[in-house]
Amino acid sequence: MRRLLLFAACFVSVLGNTRAGETLDPEPWKDYVAALRESMKDVDRLGAVPMPLLQPVASIRKWGNPMFRRGEDGGYWMMYSNPDPKKPFDRVIILASPKPIPTLSAVPDMEEQAEVNGELGVIRKPQTGKSLAVKWKTPEGKVEKTLRYFRHDNGGGADGALDMTDAFSITSGGKTGYYVISIETVVEGTEKRLKMLEVAP
Repeated sequence: MRRLLLFAACFVSVLGNTRAGETLDPEPWKDYVAALRESMKDVDRLGAVPMPLLQPVASIRKWGNPMFRRGEDGGYWMMYSNPDPKKPFDRVIILASPKPIPTLSAVPDMEEQAEVNGELGVIRKPQTGKSLAVKWKTPEGKVEKTLRYFRHDNGGGADGALDMTDAFSITSGGKTGYYVISIETVVEGTEKRLKMLEVAP
């Protein structure tokens, strides 16, 4: 949860009209994604959305009620947290928008807390990122996607390691949505969790 507060502190006015296929450099991209989330408001339930509803499969939805946020344009943010006290850093976070989310021009550096000149700071380490092929259930059948993801940071203290996907789109039911998935894990469970998503009927 500490990380969510840090994301809130990073809020900047970078949202605007974006076009499909637009790219951003890593730091502006991370600012854009953080600003998109922070532009949404907390809600008790999600309700209908104007894009395909990408959600975790039933076994994760059984974790209990997620946290929801909704945007004025119908976009949404949801976070499912594993209730098992032995797995406190097991979370699936989905950010969705009916408008295009820019994709990354390059993989961001990984951030890591470390002592810098005698004080706690953040150092950045270059990384190559990873790719994962997924096959998700949709009302029309299976959809295959190749997701690019990267390590945002290694966590520490109040958070587990956080991996994030690049932005991608899904079309289903005559609607198109744009998404970024974040997986928090301490057991390198990112790929397992990314495969455990589906488009609601």
